[in-house]
Amino acid sequence: MFSMKEFGQRVSNLRKVRNLTQDELAYRVNVNKGHISRIERGTVACSLELLIDLSNELHTSTDFLLTGIGPSNDFAKEEIDTAISILSSIKQLL
Repeated sequence: MFSMKEFGQRVSNLRKVRNLTQDELAYRVNVNKGHISRIERGTVACSLELLIDLSNELHTSTDFLLTGIGPSNDFAKEEIDTAISILSSIKQLL
């Protein structure tokens, strides 16, 4: 079930990880600081457009912002493992 408080906490945490102030994030997504503050406290929702802008600026998916669950990294891990294996084989040939 969706929780505005948890959504706001994820926005806040990601903003801090990116070393952004509320003012900076607000400027980047074209809202005022107060709106970002209310989102982070979980007292207001945001539009679909703002959700997309937040996900872009915070370098995450809308899925993660909404649910806390991101896309599976299994495929990427398999691709990386395959690339490492190929590079190791090439290194041995040199």
